[in-house]
Amino acid sequence: QDVLSRSGLTWTPLQSDFTWRPLDRTLCRTGPCKRSRALSYPPHAESASALLRSEGPRTLRHPSHRSHCIWSSQRTTMRFSHAHLKAKANEKAHNARRAFSSWKAFREWIEVPDTALDQHGHRREGPTWSNEDLDPTPYEKRTWRWWNYVIFYWGLSFGNWTLGSTMIGIGLNWWQAIITIFLSQLISSIAMFFNSRCASVYHIGYPIVGRAAFGMYGSYYFVGVRALLAIVWYGVQLYSGSALLANMLRAVFGHNYVNIPNTIPASVGITSAGMLAFFLFWLIHLPFTFFRPYQLRNFFWFKAIVMLPAIFGLFIFCMVNTKGNIGLSNLNSTAEARNNGWGWFFVYSINAGMGNTATLITNQPDIARWSRTKTGAMWSQLISNPIAVTLSASLGILSTAAINQNWGLAVWNQWDLLDAILTRYWTAGARTAVFLAAAGWSVSILGTNIAANMIPFGSDSSMLFPRFITIPRGQLLVECLAFAICPWKILASAGTFTTFLSGYGLFMASVVAIMVCDYWLLTKGNVFIAHLYNGSKDNPHYYFNSGVNLQAVFAYVVGIALPFAGFCGTLGAKVSTTATRLGDLGWMLSFVSSFVVYYGLCLIVPTQNQKKVRELGLSWEEMSFKELVAADGTVIEDEQEGYPDPALDAVNDEKKVFSPAVDAKTLSSIDPRIDTDNHISNHAKIHPHHRLLVWHRPRPSPRIQIPRPPRLRHRPPDLLHPRPRRPRHRNPPPGSHLAREHPRPADRNRHPHRRALDYLVNNAGRNYTVPALDVSLDEIRLTYETNVFAVMLLCQALAPLLINARGTIIQIGSLAGKMPYVFGSVYNSTKAALHSYSDTLRIELAPFDVKVVTIVTGGVQSKIARTHRDLPAGSLYVPVADQYERRLTHSQANGMPNEAYARSVVRQTLRSGKDTVWEGGGSWRVWFLSTFFPRKVMDWVFTRMFQLYKLRQVNVKKSQ
Repeated sequence: QDVLSRSGLTWTPLQSDFTWRPLDRTLCRTGPCKRSRALSYPPHAESASALLRSEGPRTLRHPSHRSHCIWSSQRTTMRFSHAHLKAKANEKAHNARRAFSSWKAFREWIEVPDTALDQHGHRREGPTWSNEDLDPTPYEKRTWRWWNYVIFYWGLSFGNWTLGSTMIGIGLNWWQAIITIFLSQLISSIAMFFNSRCASVYHIGYPIVGRAAFGMYGSYYFVGVRALLAIVWYGVQLYSGSALLANMLRAVFGHNYVNIPNTIPASVGITSAGMLAFFLFWLIHLPFTFFRPYQLRNFFWFKAIVMLPAIFGLFIFCMVNTKGNIGLSNLNSTAEARNNGWGWFFVYSINAGMGNTATLITNQPDIARWSRTKTGAMWSQLISNPIAVTLSASLGILSTAAINQNWGLAVWNQWDLLDAILTRYWTAGARTAVFLAAAGWSVSILGTNIAANMIPFGSDSSMLFPRFITIPRGQLLVECLAFAICPWKILASAGTFTTFLSGYGLFMASVVAIMVCDYWLLTKGNVFIAHLYNGSKDNPHYYFNSGVNLQAVFAYVVGIALPFAGFCGTLGAKVSTTATRLGDLGWMLSFVSSFVVYYGLCLIVPTQNQKKVRELGLSWEEMSFKELVAADGTVIEDEQEGYPDPALDAVNDEKKVFSPAVDAKTLSSIDPRIDTDNHISNHAKIHPHHRLLVWHRPRPSPRIQIPRPPRLRHRPPDLLHPRPRRPRHRNPPPGSHLAREHPRPADRNRHPHRRALDYLVNNAGRNYTVPALDVSLDEIRLTYETNVFAVMLLCQALAPLLINARGTIIQIGSLAGKMPYVFGSVYNSTKAALHSYSDTLRIELAPFDVKVVTIVTGGVQSKIARTHRDLPAGSLYVPVADQYERRLTHSQANGMPNEAYARSVVRQTLRSGKDTVWEGGGSWRVWFLSTFFPRKVMDWVFTRMFQLYKLRQVNVKKSQ
């Protein structure tokens, strides 16, 4: 406190939290900050002590600011200067010299800040599970919007110039190659779509997602395997890019570069000129190792801009030079392709087309974690990736085919093509064009290497050694290792090793399948963030069996065992025809087999985390609305969801853990902008009787937290705005999450003297479980009058009030209307009718701003099956009477608790903006089956579930 007071700062303890604030106004570089927001340091004791020990300016940046704000005291304003930078450089040099004085000093010097000590200030004795790059990404670092991802994938996908030649090389003709490429990339994009969701929602990278699926210790293997692959591919991409840099050097220096004396022995596999190009391209990579992915979004914009002229320029040159004589007649499928059967060969071609994106599918969490929104990283690549890859590969096929046809060459990659152009046209114009084209292609390979290899290795190494390695340090490490592995030796050795690298993706397909299955189906999108940084046996979610998820390991082994023999056949081993065909399925076989085995195994023997999710009755991604807490106790506010939460006001959630509250008496001492006596010129006012903080603008101070006010039946008359207005924009500004604990805002567009209705919830549900051939007409009428006709009449009668309020109609439907739930034909048909009616009503009321939401409800413990019914004596289903009895209460057996269902429905209805919400036991399984599988699969499931196949056996016996 003495140090802070001498610096002109105040320290105000807020329970377990603390905040530093300047006593006077915060200044920006351009003058006083117009928003006049007080800045606060994150509540992390180790970071706090580090800041107190450090010297120099306290420069912090609030997420909502677009310019850096400099801390200001009463005496001086600290700004960057040449003297200050020189002092910091001398300090760094002094610390570096001190580090080599002893082993202890060196260890302290290389340790990542805030990882050596625990939250109590004691040195950690066990492993470290967290550092800055492993923790969930804070809001200010989520800088990637959906258009950033479109540009990113567009630029990344346009580098597939040689993919078309690969397809032609295996025996396809030109149009078959284009179709195959599009289908393979569409499958890859769908896999990337599903693998991006967890990181987009919880903002964690692949290593932490791996902990959730494979366990705290089991994830080390799967992270280490990907890290090794990244090292090799990083070196290979470096060497490929150096060939383009060699084109640039030849275009500039001509024979002076080509005729550089070679002093390197031939056994090394590279010449002096090639080594020079490789070193220069390696040197270009070096500055990018010091940046984290969220800082590189502008570079990927630059990459996309310079790539397109290079690609289309080269294509136009080839077309003009050859006068459009492509020679596609020479690009026909081979006899081997025609004779081996198109079915297996087509599947093999699809798998070959996915070879270049297999690692990118696995890497998705490391890219998606920086997304500002939950869907920004998903739909963007699903649309852009297949189109861009197909277009790039098609241009490559047409360009190289035209040159090969007219020049009598056999070149397919771009650097050989550019070299051939220089050889044929040694003019100033041609040299300039080749230089610019090679520069554009070099930037393309540079961006691809950063995104596909450098960033993943940095993320993996920070998880393997969190106390010593961060993402920038890991990226610098792979930069050095890529030079050390001598990639020119790998490419010059033979095609066997490159074939191994291309097929290595099938080992990662099982990893992706298990992560997708666990997140989407088994845990319903719920991740317990705090427990992903707890490696002790007390971890109730992710410790599994000694830190390893055995179910996931078994599914992984099955997934790689099936195509493994065929994979060995591609390396030269003699295998059977069946093994070869299984190997041809490759990535897809590995993915599907691991997915199915893991899902089935966990249904029989669920993991401890899956049991916890069921016990808590969590709905889809319910944990994403909770507070994100890092391993060291740092609260990471999810600013993206920072708009008023009507669900918290509509449902009394006693389990909700709120942030530390600030007493109303101390508000004015914490933030001078808040005056508890006068509300005219300030942002907020404290009501004297109810202690309710009422904001008069949607941008309050970002660190003020208030206790949730009690429910008031009668509003105090002097409150000007008892309900803060919900921000209109989709992603509200940082700080607006403070209104989260307030009631729903009143609609200002509604006339104050009109009667209006905000919400109409139609929860009609009369159950009638009887086989279709045994139903009663009276029961049918009663069921339809309750479930359908009454709902229609209510909507018709209350529509004027809903239109006045621009309200919402919530229709409680059922999974029974979406699936053949046996012995419930009458009830099923009423819910199907309700779904169809609601879909039409939604469109008809849309012009009046009335929203209609359909809740497709699964199993809920609502006692809807309390009425017992008996089969008629002469029913055809008497042989399966036991299954009929089980069906009567089947929906209640694994039903979701009522309160959990209510909380989820209210939250999703008022927050997500969806017109259809799937909730309840088994809802996501039915959605998955009905969306991605034929109808016959659902029929087979219910036939086996209630053993209706026994009726066929009984009929056979009677006929005999």
